[in-house]
Amino acid sequence: METWFLVVLAIIFNGGDRLLTRATLRRSGEPDRFLLVYQATATLITAPAAIFSLVNPPQYAVNTEHPSEFWVLIPLSIALWASYSVFSFRSASLLEVSIASTIGRLRIVITAVLGVVLFGETLGPIGWIGIVLLVLAYLPISRLPSATMNRRGLVYAVAATLAISLALILDKALTAGIPPSVVVFLGFLGTTIVALVLNRNRLREPESWLLWPAVVAGIAGAAGYYLLLSALVDGQASIILPIYQAAGILYVVAGIIILSERDHVAQKLTAAGIAAAGVVLVVGT
Repeated sequence: METWFLVVLAIIFNGGDRLLTRATLRRSGEPDRFLLVYQATATLITAPAAIFSLVNPPQYAVNTEHPSEFWVLIPLSIALWASYSVFSFRSASLLEVSIASTIGRLRIVITAVLGVVLFGETLGPIGWIGIVLLVLAYLPISRLPSATMNRRGLVYAVAATLAISLALILDKALTAGIPPSVVVFLGFLGTTIVALVLNRNRLREPESWLLWPAVVAGIAGAAGYYLLLSALVDGQASIILPIYQAAGILYVVAGIIILSERDHVAQKLTAAGIAAAGVVLVVGT
């Protein structure tokens, strides 16, 4: 399947996941319980593909003897994904999608730079101008009033962005020797264990209105990340990830229209527009 088609599908699934998650957590305010159902669902639906890949590994994949560095990278990847998931869901319960999506563009800066440093990928002068624009995109939303810009939600969003940026880079390294489906499964499984620990004192069945959105979001999230990681197997991280993140402007618009996040629309759209321009410059290099 064409790499760019995989990226587009990943964007669609990821968008549905984000909107449904925000809509549910805005109502419930129980991010840790939502996290448990979401991650358990994603673990279950990714398990068959992981098993199949281990039984019939791709030619490039390490099958019987994993290099020692993989045994270091795997737990690091799991820890980063667990951190991202916890911070991301807590942010979603406090911060509007139209704000969190722009904050999340910071990961483009991080992944592009790490792609150059760690994988020897190239980014020309125009690309670096794009990186500067992505940083400047934070100025409009930094001026939003505290009633709109929840400070705790902001901290969670920034922490989630840092964690996912590093996780994506590690996972690209892992897919050099491990099938993407196995990498995805391990990330969800590890995060499910963390979610069980967070919910250890309240493991009762959640209300159906919380349960089913979490299940659907978990399916969408798992599908979206598997598609993204499959695209990264053959593509450049410094190009594919910015394209994937360019969907942030769509999430801003969707948050305004679908979730009625209509306070300070001009500032949100300005920030999203600057970020989109930065993405175009990065991708065009």
